[in-house]
Amino acid sequence: MSFPENTALAVFFISTLYFVFSHGNCNFREKGSFGIIGVFDFADSSSKEAFENATSSHNSKECVPKFMNRTLLLKSDASVSEIIELAQNALQTGPCFMVYAAEDSKARIVLEFAITQGVNVITAIPPFYPNYQYTGIHQSYDPAHVSSINTVSSTVTKRDALLALLGKLNWKKFLVVTDSEPSSNYFVNLLKESLHPRNLNLTEWLVYNEDNFDYFEKKLETDASNIILITNNLSLAEQILSVKEDFPSWTWIFLCDLDVGSLGSQWHWDYVYTITPKYSLKVKLSDFVDDAVSSISHTVTGNGRKGKAFSCPKICTFRRLLSEVNFHGSSDPVKFDQQGNRVPLRYDVNRMEYNEGQDMYELEHLGYWSNGKLSMEKKGEDLKILLNEYPPNVMSQPKKVGEPCQPGSMLCSKTVEGEEIKRCCYGFVIDVLEVICNEMEKVPKLLFSLDGQYGIYDEANNSWNGVVSELLSGRGDISFDLYISSRRAKVVDFTEPYMPSGIRLLAKEKKREDNQIYWVSYLRPFTPPVWLTLLGSLGIMIIFLWAMDKISPIRGSKKLFHPNSAFGLDNAVCFALALAFGRPADESKPKTNGARLASVAFGMAMLVFVSTYSANLAAFLIVDDKSPPVEDIYDIKIERPPDGFKYGTIDGSYMADYFKNSENAYFRHVWYHMKENNVKSLREGVEAVKTGSLDVFVADHVGLEYESRNDLHCELRVVGEPFAMSGASIAVKKNNPLFIQVSEALQKIKAKGLTDFIQEFWVSKYKCPRETPPAQLKVEDLSGLFLQLTIAMIGCILGTLCQRIFLQMKEKWTRKNNEDVDEQDARQEFAQTETLV
Repeated sequence: MSFPENTALAVFFISTLYFVFSHGNCNFREKGSFGIIGVFDFADSSSKEAFENATSSHNSKECVPKFMNRTLLLKSDASVSEIIELAQNALQTGPCFMVYAAEDSKARIVLEFAITQGVNVITAIPPFYPNYQYTGIHQSYDPAHVSSINTVSSTVTKRDALLALLGKLNWKKFLVVTDSEPSSNYFVNLLKESLHPRNLNLTEWLVYNEDNFDYFEKKLETDASNIILITNNLSLAEQILSVKEDFPSWTWIFLCDLDVGSLGSQWHWDYVYTITPKYSLKVKLSDFVDDAVSSISHTVTGNGRKGKAFSCPKICTFRRLLSEVNFHGSSDPVKFDQQGNRVPLRYDVNRMEYNEGQDMYELEHLGYWSNGKLSMEKKGEDLKILLNEYPPNVMSQPKKVGEPCQPGSMLCSKTVEGEEIKRCCYGFVIDVLEVICNEMEKVPKLLFSLDGQYGIYDEANNSWNGVVSELLSGRGDISFDLYISSRRAKVVDFTEPYMPSGIRLLAKEKKREDNQIYWVSYLRPFTPPVWLTLLGSLGIMIIFLWAMDKISPIRGSKKLFHPNSAFGLDNAVCFALALAFGRPADESKPKTNGARLASVAFGMAMLVFVSTYSANLAAFLIVDDKSPPVEDIYDIKIERPPDGFKYGTIDGSYMADYFKNSENAYFRHVWYHMKENNVKSLREGVEAVKTGSLDVFVADHVGLEYESRNDLHCELRVVGEPFAMSGASIAVKKNNPLFIQVSEALQKIKAKGLTDFIQEFWVSKYKCPRETPPAQLKVEDLSGLFLQLTIAMIGCILGTLCQRIFLQMKEKWTRKNNEDVDEQDARQEFAQTETLV
């Protein structure tokens, strides 16, 4: 090995060791350190411990600036001078961050010192504390100069919650009533900016105080129907809501950051909705402290800053960095807004209901707003609905812990090995049942069938399985996804189908393996009328070119046709065919200009024909190269399967019941071949076709169309015409009074066309870019070319006629001149003769 090679190998070896032991290219030089102070009440040992554990956890990480933590424990009996001295000593070290968690009011002295020195402060206590004995709220610190991880409410999120409720209640116009606080003024101005894009109209904004009560009451009588009340003053809210009761149908929305449960003993409005922040009782102060330190850690190391130099940020920069923080901490998800305050966890939406027995209002919980979504709870009788997963009718996904299901999906329960698992269900049937339950004012409770079957009758045991069995046993009240069969109709009542369906076949496209000869496949690019038109055009052009050359007056003959023309009919045939196929014409060519013009137009038309034919023929051949293994249910491979050819359907489905108990001998014969290959679900059958363990899968055509359109490789084909038409229907146990209610509700939504719309949405939602044969060209598609030829031929005829007329007139004029000259010559000759005599 040469010296350069040894050197290169050594460099490579050293570089590899450096990378392995450098912890991701992090050299061991000091990354810097930041001072961080924790301020706690002396008796709050849990918060102090959480602070120390969180800083130790940060310092244990590689390639991050270290936290030099210091703890201040403030005694309740400490004097102001002692606290000032303690604060000055602590801040002399120039700390970068502070976690403030002291609830003693005297601790604000330390907070004020930290703010004046530009320390980045995160508070673990709320910016205000509610005292329900007073009229409003009291600030525990100035929220404008610090960031808060224990924010109960914020202006932006409260506005978003209000807008969501306005949309739910379908409010378009409303009046706003507020107190005179600057925070209320700021909120309304922020709300105004969001109204126009949502087509909302704030008709008037009233600022209430006790001196203008009469004016306020009069204004409500004339202009109000929907009113939004915004205040944190509970006493003021009582006064506003106690206006005249002449209009009990007015609807109010009351926004408040306090507990409004004690309101309402002197007024009787029908509808008063409240939006209040959620006060989490399970989260301890120490949890907020832990998340405060973790948030600071994220600002130092997040977004690619780990292992890089980082200086202590200014307050504005610190707030921007906090807005990038997003993690799940000890106090639930942690996320900050642009002002450096934590986004509130959620707002509760309640409605005040009057309790006549106790002569007071009680809060009825309707739902909550969280993470940008409004989730409303439905009140009413539970309706236990049985279902199975069958795309696109019913699909499900795991439910995230602590979060509601996404819009468009509903909570459902699935029992697996005795354990109930929560999932979120969505699909065509889910949309339909949601509409029907709203019509019936029922609360749907979705339950998966225990055995995953729909219901097939076991003659040996004289029993049903699946959904039918659970309807009969009372585990469920109703099923929205049961297909009608004659056997099932004996034990359950079916409504009319809301989704007609039939049985079809799913197969995977394969290379064509047969050696069948298609004698006329080359004719498929054009329809028969186009081929006849082409042949007719060729014949007409042959005769036209020959005739034009014959009647041409250029030869100076007085006859209409020239029997001695060198361009005969055989020459016209060869010349036209040469033009059609782009070959040079070796025969004689027409001499007239008109015939040559017609030849050019005919050649252009034939060029388009030939090019289009070539392209379409190639496309037909490519598509013909792939084909499904069968054409329909009556294919010879279905009737007499060759060795290794398998097909099946879903156990316990109406398809299996149809083949097994059919009166048609052929379908019972099909069941004999498929019963050993059946699968448990639609997805399992589709996967079996993809992997090749099944050659053909038999199921209802709606599910097969959905799966075919969602195939990533576009290899699945739904073949055959639908047969054994049935459809998804709503089923209840025989003689259940619920049958009449659900039938009426179904009729109402079908009359509105909702079921057809929902089905079209789910089935046509996805489209696989499948390679399909091109459409055959029709005569209408080529009408422009025939028009071009016609115009050229007419122009040729007119040009030839004009030329002939011109030549005839010229010949006549020449002949007349010649006669005059001959007569003059004769006279001169006669005069000369007389002179001689």
